[in-house]
Amino acid sequence: MKRGSSPGWLKKYEIKEGGKQYLFTIRDGVKWQDGKPLTAEDVKFTFEYASKHPMVSSYIGSKDIEKVEVVGDRQVLITVSEPNAAMLYNLGLTRIIPKHIWENVDNPKEFTKPEAVIGTGPYRLTGYNKEHGTYRFEAFEDFWGPRQRVKVIEFVPVSEEILAFEKGEIDLAGVTPDVLPRFQNDPQYKIVKIRASGDIVCYLTWAITRFCGIKNSGRPSLTPLMPKN
Repeated sequence: MKRGSSPGWLKKYEIKEGGKQYLFTIRDGVKWQDGKPLTAEDVKFTFEYASKHPMVSSYIGSKDIEKVEVVGDRQVLITVSEPNAAMLYNLGLTRIIPKHIWENVDNPKEFTKPEAVIGTGPYRLTGYNKEHGTYRFEAFEDFWGPRQRVKVIEFVPVSEEILAFEKGEIDLAGVTPDVLPRFQNDPQYKIVKIRASGDIVCYLTWAITRFCGIKNSGRPSLTPLMPKN
């Protein structure tokens, strides 16, 4: 976890006892998308749950955490089994889940009720079409962070991303350097550089958009923006 890139629910963190303990302070005003506040108990529950039921987005395993304690109104102390340089990063990857929804779920892989997708992010999932593979997200009005400039986002699968973008079927697409010149000098398009680092190399790619974050809806494709190799 790099400074400046910590999870949204986290106000600050401290590393104690030579990397054996991590003290997390939770940000004030964070709410779940069902209106309930995010609490220290949610954070404690999540890491204990992840130890029993490994999460897709987390590297935390059953032997990594020794204990998790709520030590203050907005603080959680995590004691790990042994110091590990990657532990803070691994803890930061773990998606916090609401205790009031998941505490009675013994088989998370089969839990598909609507409340299973409740989080604390800027957008909430409001629609999914299994037949067409589309997802609809709407802005969460009580989001703790910056106000969303796009109210509705729909993700749609396309086979030819650039072609679909040019036809107006989608509003956001990833482009490679060889295609970029087609859009660079056209004022109707906004080109955004996206930089992401992997374990070995850094990739640099671009995204083009015609709504530029100011209209009320957008339709990105489901094609990843980052090159696969």
